[in-house]
Amino acid sequence: MYLMLLILKVYRYHALKLNTGADNTAVGSIALDANTGGSNNVAVGRNALGANTTGGSNTAVGTSALANSTTSSSNTAVGIQSLIAITTCTNNTSVGKNACYNITTGERNTALGVQAMGNTATDVTNSVAVGVNCLYNSTGSSNTAVGREALDANTTGAENTAVGYNALGASNAGQCTAVGRSALANVTTGGGN
Repeated sequence: MYLMLLILKVYRYHALKLNTGADNTAVGSIALDANTGGSNNVAVGRNALGANTTGGSNTAVGTSALANSTTSSSNTAVGIQSLIAITTCTNNTSVGKNACYNITTGERNTALGVQAMGNTATDVTNSVAVGVNCLYNSTGSSNTAVGREALDANTTGAENTAVGYNALGASNAGQCTAVGRSALANVTTGGGN
């Protein structure tokens, strides 16, 4: 009985355990563990791309990076739990611990920095976040935030550009441009500023 349990435990940690896809690379326990038909994937780290079944051309580096991705394609996640919740979307790039943490179906997003777009809505699209905690709570799409905490408390505003520490930090307005430290940080409503 003990030998049987030991064998099951060892088998459970194999990378590429179910793989039938081509040109995949996996390093780390349960990396690309569920992959059946996905091809051209790279997974480095424990549970990186662990749930992937048929998604292809993904790169995941870090513990649990792209861990819940099942059929997503053309995504890049570097950092612990980067793009962890993503399931079926494409063309996202996330670099930093917990970057794009909540996104499940959003597409064409780029996040660079610890927790950049970390708590955004699951379906945010076409957004760019560069800096720690920028675009952290956003539900609006097509936003660009550069600088620590830029647009970090934005919940509904869309099509904004914020450059600088805390620029448009508490804003829920749309179609605004703010450049500089705390520029338009307290604008909560209204648009076109």
